Amino acid sequence: VCENTYQQPVRDLIKRLFELDFVKGPFTSDFEATHIGNSAFENIGYIEVDNKKVPFKTFNIPEDGEGGSNWLDICIYTAMYEKILGHEYITWDTNAKWYEGIDQLLTQILNELNQVYPIRIGVLGFEISGMYYLQTLKEKELTEQDISYTKFFVNKEETLKGNNWEVVTQLTRK
Repeated sequence: VCENTYQQPVRDLIKRLFELDFVKGPFTSDFEATHIGNSAFENIGYIEVDNKKVPFKTFNIPEDGEGGSNWLDICIYTAMYEKILGHEYITWDTNAKWYEGIDQLLTQILNELNQVYPIRIGVLGFEISGMYYLQTLKEKELTEQDISYTKFFVNKEETLKGNNWEVVTQLTRK
């Protein structure tokens, strides 16, 4: 999201996340209504998709050191996906399947949050937390392996390496 020295943008993004019509929460671990956590940055909610409730957690991960980034992760455990969506979503398999409805809503979340604060890089995928940085997309071209189970989103003002714009979705701010 931003440099690791700034916390307010992440707070603002989490607040906006829970204001979206198809996102419910935040909740306690027993799914009782609660307030957004100010210090822990770990909030529980669920996304409503096709009459199903897919639970998630938010994590704020500030990297240590000068020049580190402040990450906002919206984490949905793969076992939860598979339990709720059954054979419509398969992860740990060579024939992995994605659930299009969830991908659409996660993309909508990313676009909505980008209107609140410009997102440096958005990454949707399977086991991707901390795997990619904007700097990576600026310095090396993505490979087929990189894009086979991962979707990348970057604001159009950025300069990316080689053909990366062919596989990266461009975010725009209104």
